[in-house]
Order: sequence, then C-alpha cells, then structure tokens
Amino acid sequence: MTAPQSALYLVHGVDRGEAMANWSPDEALPAIAGAGRTPLLLTEGILWAAAAA
Repeated sequence: MTAPQSALYLVHGVDRGEAMANWSPDEALPAIAGAGRTPLLLTEGILWAAAAA
C-alpha cells in the first residue's frame, strides 16, 4: 500500500477484526493478507477509535 502524499485521505471498508480478537499476530497476519487487506498502524487505529467515540 502506498500512502497518498496529501495530508488528508479517506479510508473505506475498515474491518476492526472482531473475528480475530483472540488470535495472535502470527495467526492474524496471514488471514489479513489472504483477504487482500493490510493491517492498520497503531496510530491509525487510535485515531479511528477516537473518531468513533
């Protein structure tokens, strides 16, 4: 994934991964990649969670 050069961009189709809540990172990453997705960075997840609150 290549991040846009803009300071603002839209993220759509976010999946919080509740189905993988008890999975280790070693178990979850292949499933995420196999679905054609990429994991969020910690900072992206925090900002996303803060916006939803």
